[in-house]
Amino acid sequence: MRANRENRVRGSYLGGHDAARIAGAFPYGAGAADTYAHIVHGTRAPMNPAMLRGLLFEPGFAAWVEEQRGVKQERDVFLRDDEVPFFAGSVDALEVGDRVMHEFTTTTTRSAHLWGVPGTDDCARHKWIQAQWYMGMLPSLEEAHVWCFMVDGNEEPLHYVVPRNEVAIGELRDLCERFWLEHILPRVPPLAGVADGDANEALERCYPHATGPVIDADAELIAAAEQYAVARGAMKEHEEAKDTAGARIKAILGEHEGARWSGGSVSWKERSIGQKVNWEQVAHEVALKAGVAGEVFSGIVREQTFGARSVRALRVSIKGQR
Repeated sequence: MRANRENRVRGSYLGGHDAARIAGAFPYGAGAADTYAHIVHGTRAPMNPAMLRGLLFEPGFAAWVEEQRGVKQERDVFLRDDEVPFFAGSVDALEVGDRVMHEFTTTTTRSAHLWGVPGTDDCARHKWIQAQWYMGMLPSLEEAHVWCFMVDGNEEPLHYVVPRNEVAIGELRDLCERFWLEHILPRVPPLAGVADGDANEALERCYPHATGPVIDADAELIAAAEQYAVARGAMKEHEEAKDTAGARIKAILGEHEGARWSGGSVSWKERSIGQKVNWEQVAHEVALKAGVAGEVFSGIVREQTFGARSVRALRVSIKGQR
């Protein structure tokens, strides 16, 4: 079902990116924890280079696809599900008749491993799920065309055709409805199954604010705090030992670029720090080439500029340890 733009209250619904996160297919961020933080805490990611790139490039990308296919598109169509009011989202483009949708994205060659053979439905998994999400909301949609342009590559845009998959749609809708009922409404963070390496980021997303009083520690918390303090002390000792050994090596080498022996080698050479891209200036230049007026570009930057989010810092103090 089509919905008016007035209904686009972000954080009031699950969209295509959220569906991919909940399904564990989104390759960036903290997964479902990001969706939870966005809806429950109002956390919104600040504009980053990838987001700005998409904002500036994708409208032209869509126009190019429209010209190549020779079919009129309706751009940026907001959909809200007839049956589940918290299922919604924006489709990049629909062709006349609402039987074909288009999804446009830009990326870099660093993400090339996510994309399969063009001409098939083997696009990045999170885009495949997004396509099914929107097709599930609009029964007339029969297929999705996913277009990916690698801005630092030499190839033409990658094109994938994703057919409607009723089984996947049903499973995805069930998964997302359960997420809303089990996590969003009762405000229960989605932490089950979070891998140890991802736990800190997910926890920071799900608990961004301290709203409760100090509690009495139980045995489990005390043990974790002591383990944390011991590990912190060991890290400090290793860091100091490393710095001391490094200083000795540099003193011995002096102006020499390195040394070698039968069991190894050391080097102390000049290295290029590498180049850094001024993304705001790049975006400005692209806007000029695309014919976007300066005040329009500045307005976009202002609209997409957010204050830095507050961060809770963990501090552990164990008596007798520094």
